[in-house]
Amino acid sequence: MSLQEIPAGPLRQGYTTGACATACTRAALLALIRQEPVSEVEITLPLGEKVTFTISSCTFTSEQATCTTVKDAGMILM
Repeated sequence: MSLQEIPAGPLRQGYTTGACATACTRAALLALIRQEPVSEVEITLPLGEKVTFTISSCTFTSEQATCTTVKDAGMILM
């Protein structure tokens, strides 16, 4: 397996898969505890920055919850 070439020009910036998973996990836990849908949730990134994620779907019962968000590949910063 070979490494991919570094693309020319600016790289994209956005939130990692782990940050999105953390936000969805937090939203699902809150929905399960509160028994109400969650539409957005705030998490703290490793460097201490607090960010808010929009939760695109949230379903729950008394025993389980599932939440999703849309992972954006990020924007190109110039």
